[in-house]
Amino acid sequence: LDVNKIDDEAPVVHSFTAREGSATNSAEVTSVSLTTTAKTKDVYFHINATDNRGVDSVGLVSNLFISNGLGENPVEQEDLRSGNDYVFKKTYKYDDYTFGDVTAPNHTDVLTLTVKDAANNSHLPLPQISIGISKIDNEDPEIVSIALESFTNLTDDANNDLGTSPKIKLTSSQHISTNNSPELTFLV
Repeated sequence: LDVNKIDDEAPVVHSFTAREGSATNSAEVTSVSLTTTAKTKDVYFHINATDNRGVDSVGLVSNLFISNGLGENPVEQEDLRSGNDYVFKKTYKYDDYTFGDVTAPNHTDVLTLTVKDAANNSHLPLPQISIGISKIDNEDPEIVSIALESFTNLTDDANNDLGTSPKIKLTSSQHISTNNSPELTFLV
């Protein structure tokens, strides 16, 4: 009589959350805001999973990375692993996304968790978390310099008009800091 002992029991995911920090009591995250003055945002994904024989692998993938090459997949922080607790980190970067709020195309990152045991049993359905991404330009424009290259078609009529098509070209050459709006004054 041959007896085969088979493990057909899938791992159990007890919790899966996105947080601002690596501590389990840090605030939960549902969206990130990337701005010209704060170009990166770290999100930590906390997972607690068990299995009757032991969890063999935990993986987390980003649909924006897999489908569109935007950003990157989260990376496990092995130094933060403790017992049945796993932590992954993803850094959202300003340069990876187009301008827009969380409703814009490619501004919702769906992260899918896979937990397997040694017998290749998976927790089903695969748990997911969505992170909304806003990319905002919050930096005021600044004029770096103004240079007058040419000024033509001046006329000296009774109204002191500049003519039918004055030509002025502004160019940038060096940084100028100013707290006031620049003024350009012409005396004719």
